[in-house]
Amino acid sequence: MSLKTKLLELFKYEPDKDGAQTFNIKSALNDNWDKIDEILGTHTSNKSNPHGVTAEQVGAYSKSETIRRYRSVEELGLTTGAETIQSILKNMDDLSELSFSVTDNHADIYALKFGVVTIKKFNYGRAELTQYYAYTADACGGYWGTAGSSDGSTWTFFGWKQIASFDDLSSLASPKDERFLAQLSSSKQLKFPGRWRMDTFTSDINSQLEDTAASMYDYGIGDFHCLLLSNACTTEGCRFGTLLVTSPRIKGRMWLGHIWEYKFVSWTLIAQDTISSTEVTPSVSRLIAWQYS
Repeated sequence: MSLKTKLLELFKYEPDKDGAQTFNIKSALNDNWDKIDEILGTHTSNKSNPHGVTAEQVGAYSKSETIRRYRSVEELGLTTGAETIQSILKNMDDLSELSFSVTDNHADIYALKFGVVTIKKFNYGRAELTQYYAYTADACGGYWGTAGSSDGSTWTFFGWKQIASFDDLSSLASPKDERFLAQLSSSKQLKFPGRWRMDTFTSDINSQLEDTAASMYDYGIGDFHCLLLSNACTTEGCRFGTLLVTSPRIKGRMWLGHIWEYKFVSWTLIAQDTISSTEVTPSVSRLIAWQYS
């Protein structure tokens, strides 16, 4: 008498009772293979996560942990020319980023009249703003927070600061005034503001990022010359600051490392591309110095 398997109910012989029977290829092989093929085909085409696998189980970010990216103020329900930083931050989700091109500083709310603006809103009442304009080689940064706001909805601006102008770099101290590190792995090694020279970085500079997409992929190239902008350096390291990173081995780009509470929380790539005027939306982790083609 033949038997059936428990899960798929596949045909199988019962040796002590079916031993004298002629082997049936259709029942014992072909029908079983057809059934397996049908079951697997149905299962693999099911895109509704039938096993209920979670992002945590596979080491991935959940939907609530991913960064939402906006490419214009219109995506926030605002009108270009009528927006304010307050309205932008109010309409942005926590853990989100807005990056767009300003062609006329209509409301004088940005640091520069032109340039790419990137606004990063975090999930604990803090937002960082940067703006870069290629033709004047200016880069500015700003910080917003809800400190002192009873309901966390009122954002206070702590002012724009000029990060750097390429034309100003030649006026900095001579190379003999650079501090030296053989290898940088943490902002706690940066105990003084100003110029630094470093042989190389380690991958640890990307280990505490708030968004893994904002990582610095040139860390192993070496021969770095850096400028640390900070007024919060002590014997414990740099608590808050911006590290501008260049290297003769890197062509056409430089990096800005954002330091918060002794950690590199994000890296921003400043690169030069030639793109058309209809393609001035930069990627999330890049400030593009563009030329209209």
